Amino acid sequence: MSEQDTSSNRRCPDCGKGLLVARQIDETFEFDLGEEKIEVHAKNVPIEQCDHCGIQLSGPEAAKVHHEAVCRAAGFLTPQEIKALRDGLSLSQEKFARLLGLGIATISRMERGRLLPNRSSDNLLYLLAKSKDAQRLLEHRFKARRPTDGEGGGTTVRFSESTEEKRELQKRFHLSAALAA
Repeated sequence: MSEQDTSSNRRCPDCGKGLLVARQIDETFEFDLGEEKIEVHAKNVPIEQCDHCGIQLSGPEAAKVHHEAVCRAAGFLTPQEIKALRDGLSLSQEKFARLLGLGIATISRMERGRLLPNRSSDNLLYLLAKSKDAQRLLEHRFKARRPTDGEGGGTTVRFSESTEEKRELQKRFHLSAALAA
């Protein structure tokens, strides 16, 4: 527990007898990622604790600390890192979502710490953060997903790049001729 404890004039909502004392604590808990369970260590979690009954109350700031601790323990990008990545690419949330094949609301929630990315989304974000080539390839793929005139369902696509650019991408990323054509 932290040395910084401060009393407030707020009464405990549970017992009604004690005062709430603001504290910062360190916590260790297990988190289920679906495919695995991880041990998470959260430091300096802000709480309020009743000086009479001992109940601990936490709010949005504690949830933020927990979320960031889960991201670190899972090896995921944190909400701040995701936002910094998007800002560094000079993309709106809409364009960033489109580039990644995600919804705008998903991007917003991940940036605000309201949604933990799944492993595949985090891997894609990581690659995008580490490689300009990944951004170029995703942009190329996005352009390729648009349907041709008169075609429905998005099954037939047209590339806007020249044959020279297609060859460069194929050479650079070792794509099969079928994928780059």
